[in-house]
Amino acid sequence: MKEILIKTFSIVAVMAIMLTACAPEEESVIANQKDGLMNVMIKIPGEDQIYMATKAGPYEDGETIVVKIPTLEEDPLNVTALKPTVSVENNCFVTPALPNMVDFTEPYEIKVVNAFGEVKTNYIEVVPTPMRTVFKSLWFKSSQDLGLVNSNISGMTVTEDYLIVRNGDEGIRLFNRTDGSYVKTLTAPYPSLNMSVKTDAGGNVIVNRYNMWGAGFRVFLYKDVKNLPDGSVGEEILEYTPSGILVGTKMSVTGDLTSGKAYIYATAENDKNIYYWEFIDGVVQSKTPTIISYDNAGSNWTLALVKRKSIADDSDLYVSYMHYDGNDSGTQAKGSRFEILSANDQSPIQMERSNHEYKILGFETFEINNEEFLVLTTQAFWAWDGTYTRIFDITNREMIELKPGDVGYENFFLMGSDIYGGVNYNRWGDVSVFVDNFNAYIYVSVAASEPDRAGVFAYRMIYTPQ
Repeated sequence: MKEILIKTFSIVAVMAIMLTACAPEEESVIANQKDGLMNVMIKIPGEDQIYMATKAGPYEDGETIVVKIPTLEEDPLNVTALKPTVSVENNCFVTPALPNMVDFTEPYEIKVVNAFGEVKTNYIEVVPTPMRTVFKSLWFKSSQDLGLVNSNISGMTVTEDYLIVRNGDEGIRLFNRTDGSYVKTLTAPYPSLNMSVKTDAGGNVIVNRYNMWGAGFRVFLYKDVKNLPDGSVGEEILEYTPSGILVGTKMSVTGDLTSGKAYIYATAENDKNIYYWEFIDGVVQSKTPTIISYDNAGSNWTLALVKRKSIADDSDLYVSYMHYDGNDSGTQAKGSRFEILSANDQSPIQMERSNHEYKILGFETFEINNEEFLVLTTQAFWAWDGTYTRIFDITNREMIELKPGDVGYENFFLMGSDIYGGVNYNRWGDVSVFVDNFNAYIYVSVAASEPDRAGVFAYRMIYTPQ
């Protein structure tokens, strides 16, 4: 009996010591859960964009939290039915629970119970605000809706009239740009190895095959696509066959390939060279490209996309490159970079990495009213991770070095989409933009193994001069 009492006493003593040792840590954790409400986000039903509070938490008891949401004279914001989301600390909760839809005609009262059982009250106020840029989600067409035989979309572009998507061995499919309805199909030589589809400044379309199995990087031009009959084949305008280099996994075009000066840029997998060709009045000046070693990338990239801003001799270059490493899931120190290289600078300026996910799948730039904008389509580390669209104002080049929370960031980061997409092992994705006066129509292609998750998103950016 004595032995049992001794053992029982020992167990109790050990438990007491353990509880005493843990108490300060637990108290510290709970002490950090006294603020409750940490942030407020609001969505317009049917829209993609999330609007954040002008100030992140924690908030003082009784404080009013302001969320500014764009409004237009032609389409005033309906504040009577908006979808709020909030974030709170661990062991804290909203009471009563936040409804799915809220009328923000008056500031909405929200109560949060913190880890100590204390109730804190705040007020969420929605302020309709005339904005320089307003974004509207137009539609999403899945690869099933578009009748695509391969949901892993490698190439997409738009013209004034058409949305054009690579469709596996069939060639390229043309759809009405406004509503995504099918129009016709154009034949592409070597369809199984075609990659990019691009539109030049004259509205002509080019398709390329890449240099797999030494068959050459080849570019095919489709002039006046509106009047081409169904089944038309493009004209070959460029052929380049380097040994052992997969040139053509990404391609871009600047200028009109049928008139004046134009350029085609291409990159290869597992390389760090930029290849480009100059055209004058539709004629390539040399089939051998000018090659630039982009040493700022360090080692060979997994893939890259390069775009020349203009046909001017002192044009900027936009460069996106990715170093994908399957062992990098922890630190994620590698991944993608977006850089702008000016003709007069020795080194490029690099976008702050926190502005995009691990993988930049594609990008496009465009101008309205002498202001310049950048659209990225990005994906997190794993092939099955979420995909996003990000839109930025890059008129002031130095802004790309800003990170969330910096002064002026709200003028730089304009729009972030909801999460979308599916499994994308190929790391494909495209962006194309058609500008009509003060409206930009933005199209983002999504490559995925799942046909219902792959497809094309369409957005409208409405620009209001300030």
